[in-house]
Amino acid sequence: QKSLGKVHALLAKAKPLFTNPAALADLADVQQKLATYESGLARYKTLLAAEPTLEKRQTVDFLFGELRQQVEAVDAAMTGLAEHKEANAKQAAEATTALYLSSRAMMIGLIFAGVIAGIAFGLWISRSLTRPLAVGVASARRMADGDLSVEIPVSGRDELAELMQALKTTQVNLAAIVADVRANAEGVATASAQIAQGNLDLSSRTEEQASALEQTAASMEE
Repeated sequence: QKSLGKVHALLAKAKPLFTNPAALADLADVQQKLATYESGLARYKTLLAAEPTLEKRQTVDFLFGELRQQVEAVDAAMTGLAEHKEANAKQAAEATTALYLSSRAMMIGLIFAGVIAGIAFGLWISRSLTRPLAVGVASARRMADGDLSVEIPVSGRDELAELMQALKTTQVNLAAIVADVRANAEGVATASAQIAQGNLDLSSRTEEQASALEQTAASMEE
């Protein structure tokens, strides 16, 4: 009875571990055969107590016949349940291994994709910085060569955009200074031309006056 009590306790403890229908059916079969065995064991005890000590023929026949078959049926059912449990454990282990492998592959793929994305983002950042700088350097060189008509594009609100805006402002200011200097130079050239023309006029008048004086002197001598 103690052994049967332990068996029932172990089956009750293991029952929550069986979730699929096949395992539950095996467990129910074990419990049914165990109940049949318990009934046979009670009958054996009854026969053992009823027959005289020296006449146990019916008891012996029941023990090695029907009761033995019930014990073998319980043993076979318990063996089948254990095998089913091992198969389920193996299947669960394989599923866990497959899940681990797929998760590892996914993590490796995510890490690889993250590295690729980081490299691509770094290249994009590098190009977004170097391209405007190259345009600014080319514009500055053209301005240094005297070409103040170069177009300087300005876009964005970051420090690089502020630098391009400052370069464009410098270009506008230089163009204004050059225009003022050119206008002043033209004014000076115009004034110089006017002065030269005035000198020519004065020289011509002086020559005319000298000629008139010579003619007057000649007339007075006559």
